[in-house]
Formats: sequence, C-alpha cells, structure tokens
Amino acid sequence: MPLSVGDVMRITAKMSWNQEDIQNVYHIRSSSTTTNSDATILGEIADDLEDAYGYIYAAMHDEMTFDSISGYNVTADRFMGEIPWPALTAGTEGNNPLPMQDSGLVRFATDALGSQGRKYLGVFTTASLDSDGTLSSTLLTALGNFAAQLVNGVTGADWAGVYGNWNPTLARFASWAEAFVNIYFCTQRRRRPGVGS
Repeated sequence: MPLSVGDVMRITAKMSWNQEDIQNVYHIRSSSTTTNSDATILGEIADDLEDAYGYIYAAMHDEMTFDSISGYNVTADRFMGEIPWPALTAGTEGNNPLPMQDSGLVRFATDALGSQGRKYLGVFTTASLDSDGTLSSTLLTALGNFAAQLVNGVTGADWAGVYGNWNPTLARFASWAEAFVNIYFCTQRRRRPGVGS
C-alpha cells in the first residue's frame, strides 16, 4: 500500500550481543506521498540507518551483531516487513567490552515542550574510554556524525521523511531539530540481560 503524507512509521533496529537483544526504536513521519511498496520504503530507511550506524560500528564490540530492521506503519496500523541490515554484520572492536549498561547517549531536541529523543548506543569497549573515563574524542566525533545523519532525515527515491518523537496519547509527532552528544557514558536502566526483548 502507498505511504501517505503524515504517516508515522515505527522502525526497530535490531542487534544482539552475547545472545541478548539490543534494539533501538525510531519513529519517522513521511513528508510526502509515494506509490512505492512498503518493502521499498523499508529498504530505503534501512540504507539510511546503515549510513548512521556506519559511523559508530567500528567502536562496537566485535561480538555485537546487526540482525535485522523491522517496520510498522503506526498510522495505517500495518506491518511493513522485516529485512536484514543492508551490509553491516557486526562491530569490529576487539578490546574488552564495557558493561551493557554503559552506553553512549545521543539526545535529540524538538520544538515540543518536554519532548526529547534519546538513543542509547553500544556495546562499546575499553578503547572508547579517555584517560579521565569520558568518551574518547574518536567516539564523540563518530556519535556526532551518527546524530547529524538522523537529524537530516531520510530521503528515498520519491519520498522523504523526518525522525522524531511520536506521542500516541497526544497524537503528536515532534521532529528532531538538533542533537547533543553526552561526553559521559550513561546508563540505560533497562539494558540488562534478558530485558527488552
């Protein structure tokens, strides 16, 4: 079925580490109508996410795998499909992994009061630690590039979309306007083995 202007999609980037699921969920609102299939649209979104994660995968532990990307059209209440990552298969960093709870945090500001996006990223390794325990300058740069990729939105063959926060209670989509990278590792309390699958 075609994608309409204003349709909100929920995209789940699925990864795993040490046989435990790690997922980053994104919401994208279409800013145009297209006659492309859900499979085509999902593939274009996957390409965009691969570009974003392409900045940071080299800092991720080499036992962290990139599994699949699934899509759901929230507005139309329609499953769009699930596909493998286009090319990414695993992180490449071989040093000791940091604890699962130690994540790189990117915050995304919106114009809506009290609406802020957060993406907890990892699993990173001891190579990402600066001497004072903060994120290394290399990882900070990579996370900044990751954030910029998402703030710029996704452009398909004949459609475009923006990332943001979807609030079903208020039926409000708040587009991400700018991003901030935290210099300290942060803890996502839910990120522990067996939770969040």
